[in-house]
Amino acid sequence: MLTQQKHKTQENSHKSFMYRITAGLVTAVLLTHASGCNLPIPFTDDKQLEDIIPGSGDDEKKRHRIDELTVPVGLNFMKVESVALVTNLEGTGSEPPTGLQRNLLTDDMKTHSVENTNELLASPNTSLVLVRSYLPPGVQKGDPIDVEVLTPSHSKTTSLRSGWLLKTRMREVTLINNSIHSAHVSALVEGPILPQSLFKGTGDPTFETRGVILGRGESRYSRPLGLAVRPDFKSVKTSTRIAGAINQRFHKFGTSKRVGIANPTRDNFIELELVNAYRRNVPRFLNVIQAINVGESQAERINRLQVLEAKLLEPTSAKNAALELEAIGKDSVRILMSGLQSSDPEVRFYSAEALAYMDIQEAATPLGAIAETHIEFRWYALNALSAMADMSALDALSGLLDSDSAETRYGAFRALYERSPDSPYIRGEGLSDFNFYSIPVKSRPMVHLSMSRRPEIVVFGGDIRIQPKDFLYASKQIMINPTADGQLRVSHFQPGKQDLFATCDTRVASLVKAIATVGGGYSDIVQCMNNAKSAGAINAEVFVGARPRPAWSYDRERSADNSTREFTNANPEVGSSDDSSGFIGSDPIAAIPEQGNALAPASAVEPEQEEVLTDQSYTPTFD
Repeated sequence: MLTQQKHKTQENSHKSFMYRITAGLVTAVLLTHASGCNLPIPFTDDKQLEDIIPGSGDDEKKRHRIDELTVPVGLNFMKVESVALVTNLEGTGSEPPTGLQRNLLTDDMKTHSVENTNELLASPNTSLVLVRSYLPPGVQKGDPIDVEVLTPSHSKTTSLRSGWLLKTRMREVTLINNSIHSAHVSALVEGPILPQSLFKGTGDPTFETRGVILGRGESRYSRPLGLAVRPDFKSVKTSTRIAGAINQRFHKFGTSKRVGIANPTRDNFIELELVNAYRRNVPRFLNVIQAINVGESQAERINRLQVLEAKLLEPTSAKNAALELEAIGKDSVRILMSGLQSSDPEVRFYSAEALAYMDIQEAATPLGAIAETHIEFRWYALNALSAMADMSALDALSGLLDSDSAETRYGAFRALYERSPDSPYIRGEGLSDFNFYSIPVKSRPMVHLSMSRRPEIVVFGGDIRIQPKDFLYASKQIMINPTADGQLRVSHFQPGKQDLFATCDTRVASLVKAIATVGGGYSDIVQCMNNAKSAGAINAEVFVGARPRPAWSYDRERSADNSTREFTNANPEVGSSDDSSGFIGSDPIAAIPEQGNALAPASAVEPEQEEVLTDQSYTPTFD
């Protein structure tokens, strides 16, 4: 009897213990769901995972690359658009005809409490326009974007020159059953329009009715990045293991502890936080993430490192090997450092690029040298240098400011600005609606005018002068005359207003400031430089949009002889990246969109489709 009672007591005790465990697990699951399915990631190895989530078979313990288990989400460009109103035209506007676009505009104007809308739209100084932009992957709320502006096909507007776009809300727009459907406001834009004719001449009348607003658009939300778990691997365990592997490689430091960048929000999705070093190269960030291995033992990693070392030193496999080594992290530094000693430029470049994103100082010098000599790797090398915090990158980039190549020189300037806008190498000043920079260099003098991200003028060289024989126009209202004492007189004639005048010496820096003093803006400066170039009145080359682009493929067969190297243009839309393009040769509107502004080429716009605001088929590429 005592024995039976003892067994019964033990059985009850065991049941009570199991009940408490079961209740605890149920409570944990309920709490997880109640908190929005944000799964904690305390796991650091498979053993811990096995202890907490039992039942893992041998197949689940196998090593997998993340790209075998997932697909990236958020790498597409997101098109946003709207109809809008341009004011301040000089009698070149027109009244929009009755139709969908006019109705959309008037409805929007009413939300801003605009009165007398029909009167305003009938004015020859206003015009209805279409605006659009592309929000790039990883864009954050508040980031500046460029916005393209164009008139509809039926518009009688003849020019957008001098126009000002009123504040406009931009959204994703879709056409369903001949009806426009739009999402929440994704971007805002307002500002002066730069017509295409400023950069491409006036040979085509449509150049006057298409333009761009530089850097004055603003993203209104942050676009998420993530990984979708493939259906065959969908489970809480899989998403948690993937997040754990990512957080072993990438993390940040919070207020009191190390925090990972990956969060498994669902059993089939891992949310990613963009690492700052990859902010200007989001595709590389996702490529590195997907090259991480899950469930790899120490012995397997050692063996894989040996294989990758051999692959890195072979030019045909160096690119993928370097990416995998970058995904491994600090354990791969020694191997990547050995790649820097290779005689092959591909091996050196891919090794240095991977090291740069890990902020290893030895990467800077070879990247600087490759950016100077190899056009195919230039964009990637400059991006990698801009991602480095080490001072060696600053030295490499500042050295490239003296390059003979216009795109290398300006590309280095941009990389320095992205890396540290307050760097003493590129300190500038704000004038009117643009920024002005003067960079002392020893090589040939050059003036560069921006056509993306922000309106800016960069003068390379201190003694660049404009000396017109007679006069120059900066616009219809701003004229520049030489004086008897060798100075320049800038006159701004404004109908119905007081005329403004300024006198300066012949240096470009002085003239730019004088034009801004009398009320001129960036479009006037661009026109002035264009006219000075055409008249032979400036003692320097003038370039527009001479920035590196990722549009070249490497010709391995000719790499041994740099002087006879040939390049293959991988994108026929992009004009020659050679420095012979001069002032008009570069076509920034038709160039690859840059990451950060994502301006689409003009060829993508088909305004004849009146019901759809802009063409839906175009997908920008990274720049």
